[in-house]
Amino acid sequence: MKKLLLIVAVGVLVLLAAACSEVEELQSSLEQNEMVADGQDAYNAGDYEAAIVEWKAAFAIEEDNEVAWSLSTAYAQLGEEEEALEWLHESLKLSVSDRLDDKELSPIQDTEEFKEILVASDYLATGQWPGKSNSDPSLAYYKEAWDKYMGEEFEESLELWHQAFKLDPMSDNIAFSIACVNALLGSEEEALSWLRTTFRLFSLRMLEDHDLDSIRATAEFGRISAALRKVWE
Repeated sequence: MKKLLLIVAVGVLVLLAAACSEVEELQSSLEQNEMVADGQDAYNAGDYEAAIVEWKAAFAIEEDNEVAWSLSTAYAQLGEEEEALEWLHESLKLSVSDRLDDKELSPIQDTEEFKEILVASDYLATGQWPGKSNSDPSLAYYKEAWDKYMGEEFEESLELWHQAFKLDPMSDNIAFSIACVNALLGSEEEALSWLRTTFRLFSLRMLEDHDLDSIRATAEFGRISAALRKVWE
């Protein structure tokens, strides 16, 4: 009887520990979202220093490419070129370069074209790249596509992601998802084409965002742009 009670007690403790861990993760996520929102409010008010403080705190909780991008724009507004470029590289690293290690791209990782993309991405990440709003019309397709993908229904998920991309044709995240699924389906040419599209869309966002105007004329910004063009042209 004592042995049974001990087993039950251990089981309860394990469940409590798991529940506490989930609560802590949720709390951290909520704190990060609040910091990101506060940073955006400060940025919109022209208080770039305050925005940087909030966004750096959010980034410390979880590294996120959008937060890194925001930090780059804030530093650019302050005319701090070195910091702006450093955070731009970090955003590029998190957005694109780290994704190239995705095991789901393994069917195309030995191709010469993929290796060329990898070389360019190394520069983008080092300097020597979540989220959707509930009002996004592509969100329903995106969520359903993800569910199909997790269930390994790749052809169905591919069709849904194409529908999402029609509604959000500037989304590098959706383009990357399409590349991954094509790779899993063995469609090498399509996978590489969508991978190039991922780089193209990110480069367009970088080139058109006026918040980066203060660093646009720097040699480093020009090298980043050139490396991106080399990948997708």
